[in-house]
Amino acid sequence: MKNKKLAPLDVILLLCGALTIVNFIVYLIKLIVVPEQPIAYVLTISILAGVILPFVIRNKAKEKFPKIYKVGKTLYSFCLIFYAVTFLFMCSVIFFGKMTETPPEELPENTVFVVYGAKVKGTAENSYPGKSLALRLEKAAELLEKTEGSVCIVAGGMGPDEFRPEGEVMADYLISKGIDEERIFVDAKSKNTIENIENAIDIINEENLEDYTVCCVSTGFHIPRIKLLCGKLGLDAKHYYYAESPNFGTLYPSLVREYMSYGKLILTGHL
Repeated sequence: MKNKKLAPLDVILLLCGALTIVNFIVYLIKLIVVPEQPIAYVLTISILAGVILPFVIRNKAKEKFPKIYKVGKTLYSFCLIFYAVTFLFMCSVIFFGKMTETPPEELPENTVFVVYGAKVKGTAENSYPGKSLALRLEKAAELLEKTEGSVCIVAGGMGPDEFRPEGEVMADYLISKGIDEERIFVDAKSKNTIENIENAIDIINEENLEDYTVCCVSTGFHIPRIKLLCGKLGLDAKHYYYAESPNFGTLYPSLVREYMSYGKLILTGHL
């Protein structure tokens, strides 16, 4: 008996399904190593089950419920292909849409850098930036050193598994790098990128920095979403600076999480 050849659509579905499964298994491993809120686990496991279970029961479903199977396969196919295409599109924007950075020496003296928070590790007595955040702060310190009249806003609250607000730890890190404390404004309350931007706007208004040129500093995968939200929320950022990306083992699950962040923005009406 000859082996049955897979139809082109089946090949595409297998590839899209494999990408989806790999993505969320990688992200689940990341959640085990670096815990997040319970909703992240529920969502990740639900997506994995939603991809794997229909594939496992497809033959029985086709036999017992042929009409439902046909509709279900159409929806299943659409969801898998949509996820794969949009995930790859997001990655292409992140990796190939990088803007040319303005040399800091060309920035005006009255510049404010908004540095976006990320994971803080350690204990209450010894909290320190995780790898991604440390790289963002290294980039910020470099920019501040090259623009003597500039100031910065470090933005980040305290997550459920953190012992100090990210903004406070970020300020301490920059001070340890020789940045004058008077040049640093701290937002220690924001819980996400939207609040980072909203609180940065409040600090700019409260500290009379309205005439300052605003620059945003974050990891490369984060910049497109920041740029999009700055336009939506009214932060007139003129320049964006890309911190060095962490290693691939850290970057890959961050891309999966970044995609879910866009989904959340759509569901909450911010996009």
